[in-house]
Amino acid sequence: MEEEITFGDSDAEKRVLLIDDDFGFVQAFTEVLKENFSLIDIKNEKSIKRAESALRAGDFDLIFLDLNIEDSIGPATVKEMRRITPDIPLIVVTKFGSSLVQEEVKACGGNFFLLKSEVTVEKLFSIFQSCGLDVQKIENPGIKII
Repeated sequence: MEEEITFGDSDAEKRVLLIDDDFGFVQAFTEVLKENFSLIDIKNEKSIKRAESALRAGDFDLIFLDLNIEDSIGPATVKEMRRITPDIPLIVVTKFGSSLVQEEVKACGGNFFLLKSEVTVEKLFSIFQSCGLDVQKIENPGIKII
């Protein structure tokens, strides 16, 4: 049985879709969001197929996407998500990536590119602001997720 990680409630102001099949990262990322930001509701899906269903079922304000998931690998993952949802800000968060991969992600429609090892609360807050999401930060600056 698959475990779905969700926090917040359906009345939260901002809805975030995290597409990642790395359970450890999903758990850590969710915990950091829950402990450091208010007004966020997050849903996790492990594949493009499941993410597409979630997007049809609800409105999301922001998508965090791993490049290598159950049913897609590399920058093609970004292309597929842009085909499904061309307008929602798309932030790629991945374990590995060179400047070439980063350029490919941007060319495919990714708005931001972050290595998982470099994600901090401050960077997340900056991304939320850049995407026009009015979230409130609970003060714990500089904490690294992984």
